[in-house]
Amino acid sequence: LLPPTSNYKAWINFLKKNYNFYINAELKRNNLKINQDIITIMLGTFAPLGFLNSKDAAIYCLKETLSVLTKLNLKFPIFVKPHVVSDEGVYSKIIKSFKNNKIIVTQLHPGILALKSKVFIVNNYGTTISTAKLLSVPTIEYTDYSKAMLKITKNKSVRPDYVDYFINRDKAKLKRTILNCMRYKKKKLVTYSPRASVLNDIISD
Repeated sequence: LLPPTSNYKAWINFLKKNYNFYINAELKRNNLKINQDIITIMLGTFAPLGFLNSKDAAIYCLKETLSVLTKLNLKFPIFVKPHVVSDEGVYSKIIKSFKNNKIIVTQLHPGILALKSKVFIVNNYGTTISTAKLLSVPTIEYTDYSKAMLKITKNKSVRPDYVDYFINRDKAKLKRTILNCMRYKKKKLVTYSPRASVLNDIISD
Protein backbone atom coordinates (compact mmCIF):
# COMPACT_ATOMS: atom_id res chain seq x y z
CA LEU A 1 0.00 0.00 0.00
CA LEU A 2 2.93 2.34 0.60
CA PRO A 3 5.99 3.09 -1.57
CA PRO A 4 9.57 2.65 -0.24
CA THR A 5 10.36 4.88 2.72
CA SER A 6 13.75 6.21 1.54
CA ASN A 7 12.33 9.50 0.28
CA TYR A 8 9.72 10.18 2.96
CA LYS A 9 9.78 13.85 3.86
CA ALA A 10 10.46 13.36 7.57
CA TRP A 11 13.33 10.96 6.87
CA ILE A 12 14.95 13.25 4.29
CA ASN A 13 14.72 16.18 6.70
CA PHE A 14 16.53 14.06 9.28
CA LEU A 15 19.23 13.10 6.76
CA LYS A 16 19.78 16.69 5.69
CA LYS A 17 20.28 17.77 9.31
CA ASN A 18 22.69 14.99 10.17
CA TYR A 19 24.57 13.58 7.16
CA ASN A 20 27.46 16.07 7.22
CA PHE A 21 28.17 15.35 10.87
CA TYR A 22 28.38 11.60 10.36
CA ILE A 23 30.33 11.70 7.10
CA ASN A 24 32.82 14.23 8.46
CA ALA A 25 33.33 12.16 11.61
CA GLU A 26 34.18 9.16 9.41
CA LEU A 27 36.56 11.24 7.28
CA LYS A 28 38.30 12.66 10.37
CA ARG A 29 38.66 9.17 11.84
CA ASN A 30 40.55 8.18 8.70
CA ASN A 31 42.67 11.34 8.53
CA LEU A 32 40.95 12.65 5.41
CA LYS A 33 39.73 16.11 4.53
CA ILE A 34 36.18 16.86 5.68
CA ASN A 35 33.30 18.30 3.63
CA GLN A 36 33.98 16.31 0.47
CA ASP A 37 31.88 14.00 -1.66
CA ILE A 38 32.40 10.25 -1.64
CA ILE A 39 31.95 7.12 -3.75
CA THR A 40 30.01 4.29 -2.13
CA ILE A 41 30.26 0.55 -2.70
CA MET A 42 27.52 -1.51 -1.06
CA LEU A 43 28.55 -5.08 -0.33
CA GLY A 44 26.40 -8.19 -0.29
CA THR A 45 27.20 -11.84 0.25
CA PHE A 46 30.32 -13.49 -1.14
CA ALA A 47 28.70 -16.91 -0.97
CA PRO A 48 27.85 -18.65 -4.26
CA LEU A 49 24.65 -17.38 -5.86
CA GLY A 50 22.90 -19.45 -8.50
CA PHE A 51 22.35 -16.59 -10.92
CA LEU A 52 26.02 -15.54 -11.03
CA ASN A 53 28.54 -16.93 -13.49
CA SER A 54 30.79 -18.61 -10.90
CA LYS A 55 30.96 -19.24 -7.17
CA ASP A 56 33.53 -16.45 -6.73
CA ALA A 57 31.89 -13.92 -9.04
CA ALA A 58 31.16 -11.40 -6.26
CA ILE A 59 34.81 -11.52 -5.16
CA TYR A 60 36.11 -10.97 -8.69
CA CYS A 61 33.69 -8.09 -9.24
CA LEU A 62 34.65 -6.29 -6.03
CA LYS A 63 38.34 -6.60 -6.93
CA GLU A 64 37.67 -5.21 -10.41
CA THR A 65 35.50 -2.39 -9.07
CA LEU A 66 38.22 -1.26 -6.66
CA SER A 67 40.88 -1.70 -9.34
CA VAL A 68 39.04 0.59 -11.75
CA LEU A 69 38.36 3.19 -9.05
CA THR A 70 41.93 3.31 -7.77
CA LYS A 71 43.42 3.48 -11.27
CA LEU A 72 41.13 6.40 -12.11
CA ASN A 73 42.75 8.17 -9.16
CA LEU A 74 39.62 10.15 -8.39
CA LYS A 75 39.81 12.71 -5.59
CA PHE A 76 36.87 11.20 -3.73
CA PRO A 77 37.24 8.71 -0.85
CA ILE A 78 35.69 5.27 -1.40
CA PHE A 79 33.29 4.20 1.35
CA VAL A 80 32.72 0.44 1.46
CA LYS A 81 29.56 -0.50 3.35
CA PRO A 82 29.33 -4.19 4.33
CA HIS A 83 26.01 -5.99 4.62
CA VAL A 84 25.34 -8.10 7.70
CA VAL A 85 26.00 -11.18 5.49
CA SER A 86 29.31 -9.88 4.06
CA ASP A 87 32.27 -12.01 5.12
CA GLU A 88 34.69 -9.59 6.83
CA GLY A 89 37.66 -11.84 6.16
CA VAL A 90 36.96 -11.70 2.42
CA TYR A 91 36.41 -7.96 1.95
CA SER A 92 39.18 -6.96 4.40
CA LYS A 93 41.72 -9.01 2.47
CA ILE A 94 40.60 -7.49 -0.85
CA ILE A 95 40.75 -3.92 0.48
CA LYS A 96 44.19 -4.43 2.04
CA SER A 97 45.52 -5.57 -1.33
CA PHE A 98 45.00 -2.01 -2.62
CA LYS A 99 47.56 0.49 -1.34
CA ASN A 100 45.03 3.26 -1.06
CA ASN A 101 44.31 5.13 2.17
CA LYS A 102 41.10 6.54 0.72
CA ILE A 103 39.20 3.24 1.01
CA ILE A 104 37.10 3.32 4.17
CA VAL A 105 35.02 0.50 5.61
CA THR A 106 31.95 2.16 7.10
CA GLN A 107 28.85 1.17 9.03
CA LEU A 108 26.94 4.35 8.23
CA HIS A 109 23.33 4.11 7.06
CA PRO A 110 22.86 4.02 3.26
CA GLY A 111 20.72 7.18 3.45
CA ILE A 112 23.53 9.11 5.15
CA LEU A 113 26.01 7.83 2.57
CA ALA A 114 23.72 8.67 -0.34
CA LEU A 115 23.53 12.36 0.45
CA LYS A 116 27.30 12.66 -0.01
CA SER A 117 27.76 10.08 -2.78
CA LYS A 118 28.65 10.76 -6.40
CA VAL A 119 27.68 7.18 -7.24
CA PHE A 120 26.47 3.96 -5.56
CA ILE A 121 27.99 0.69 -6.81
CA VAL A 122 26.92 -2.89 -6.06
CA ASN A 123 28.29 -6.19 -7.36
CA ASN A 124 24.94 -7.93 -7.21
CA TYR A 125 21.58 -6.35 -6.64
CA GLY A 126 20.66 -5.47 -3.07
CA THR A 127 17.72 -3.48 -1.75
CA THR A 128 19.96 -0.71 -0.39
CA ILE A 129 20.63 0.50 -3.94
CA SER A 130 16.99 1.61 -4.07
CA THR A 131 17.84 4.08 -1.30
CA ALA A 132 20.43 5.74 -3.54
CA LYS A 133 18.10 5.79 -6.53
CA LEU A 134 15.29 7.42 -4.55
CA LEU A 135 17.77 9.99 -3.22
CA SER A 136 18.90 11.01 -6.73
CA VAL A 137 22.26 9.20 -6.75
CA PRO A 138 23.43 7.39 -9.94
CA THR A 139 23.48 3.63 -9.39
CA ILE A 140 25.71 0.98 -10.98
CA GLU A 141 25.41 -2.79 -10.76
CA TYR A 142 28.77 -4.23 -11.81
CA THR A 143 28.27 -7.96 -11.73
CA ASP A 144 28.69 -11.26 -13.54
CA TYR A 145 25.31 -12.83 -14.31
CA SER A 146 25.25 -16.22 -15.97
CA LYS A 147 24.05 -16.53 -19.57
CA ALA A 148 20.86 -18.15 -18.33
CA MET A 149 20.20 -15.25 -15.97
CA LEU A 150 20.91 -12.65 -18.65
CA LYS A 151 18.36 -14.38 -20.86
CA ILE A 152 15.76 -14.16 -18.10
CA THR A 153 16.49 -10.50 -17.32
CA LYS A 154 16.99 -9.55 -20.99
CA ASN A 155 20.52 -8.30 -20.27
CA LYS A 156 19.34 -6.08 -17.44
CA SER A 157 19.48 -6.08 -13.67
CA VAL A 158 16.95 -8.12 -11.71
CA ARG A 159 15.61 -4.69 -10.64
CA PRO A 160 16.20 -2.32 -13.55
CA ASP A 161 13.92 0.26 -11.95
CA TYR A 162 16.62 0.92 -9.33
CA VAL A 163 19.77 0.37 -11.42
CA ASP A 164 20.79 3.19 -13.77
CA TYR A 165 23.75 1.32 -15.29
CA PHE A 166 23.92 -2.45 -15.53
CA ILE A 167 27.40 -3.72 -16.44
CA ASN A 168 28.11 -7.41 -16.78
CA ARG A 169 31.88 -7.85 -16.17
CA ASP A 170 33.22 -5.17 -18.51
CA LYS A 171 35.95 -3.09 -16.84
CA ALA A 172 36.26 -0.62 -19.73
CA LYS A 173 32.55 0.10 -19.61
CA LEU A 174 32.70 0.45 -15.82
CA LYS A 175 35.47 3.04 -16.16
CA ARG A 176 33.49 5.07 -18.71
CA THR A 177 30.35 4.88 -16.61
CA ILE A 178 32.03 6.00 -13.40
CA LEU A 179 33.57 8.99 -15.18
CA ASN A 180 30.13 9.83 -16.55
CA CYS A 181 28.64 9.66 -13.05
CA MET A 182 31.30 12.06 -11.76
CA ARG A 183 29.79 14.70 -14.06
CA TYR A 184 26.22 14.05 -12.91
CA LYS A 185 24.45 16.85 -11.08
CA LYS A 186 21.99 15.63 -8.51
CA LYS A 187 18.38 16.49 -9.09
CA LYS A 188 16.30 18.14 -6.43
CA LEU A 189 15.09 15.48 -4.03
CA VAL A 190 11.47 14.52 -4.51
CA THR A 191 9.93 13.75 -1.15
CA TYR A 192 6.87 11.68 -0.35
CA SER A 193 4.43 11.92 2.54
CA PRO A 194 1.83 9.16 3.00
CA ARG A 195 -1.73 10.39 2.88
CA ALA A 196 -3.52 10.15 6.20
CA SER A 197 -6.37 8.28 4.52
CA VAL A 198 -3.98 5.52 3.38
CA LEU A 199 -2.50 5.18 6.84
CA ASN A 200 -5.94 5.06 8.39
CA ASP A 201 -6.92 2.27 5.96
CA ILE A 202 -3.88 0.24 7.00
CA ILE A 203 -4.56 0.75 10.71
CA SER A 204 -8.22 -0.09 10.38
CA ASP A 205 -7.43 -3.33 8.52
